[in-house]
Amino acid sequence: MVNLIVPEIEKSYELYIPINRTIREICKLINQLVNEDTSGVFPIREDVVLCNRYQTVFYSYESYVRDTDIRNGSQLVFF
Repeated sequence: MVNLIVPEIEKSYELYIPINRTIREICKLINQLVNEDTSGVFPIREDVVLCNRYQTVFYSYESYVRDTDIRNGSQLVFF
């Protein structure tokens, strides 16, 4: 479970992220979740970025979650 912060809409979410998916797949799923939760205020975009809040590490789309430093309790920011 991670804490996901979306500054654009000033909201945060507690999410389970599967470790066997790529960051690209996770970004698409998060994008859909936020879009549905905001009734379309947060548009579905292709240029989103996922980053570690404290280390300012931007994750590559091709990386698998298991190969990153994302762990239980991580604080992530979704731009």
